[in-house]
Amino acid sequence: MRGEFRENSWRAFWETQVEGRSVADVAAELGVKTGAVYMSRSRVFARIRATVEEVLDEDEAANYQAGVDLIV
Repeated sequence: MRGEFRENSWRAFWETQVEGRSVADVAAELGVKTGAVYMSRSRVFARIRATVEEVLDEDEAANYQAGVDLIV
């Protein structure tokens, strides 16, 4: 998933969410405004959320089909 984002976008997400650094510090280090850090973080979160939903949907579909196979 990391390869889907520009390096600065991924770093903005990783540094603030995983490493727990402040948005202001990361923005200063990356040479961007704090708003850019928030936007990058939001985009990465949205992609992670979509991936999790896809996996859950696939698992739910497989579980449903397994239940149908048992009934039939």
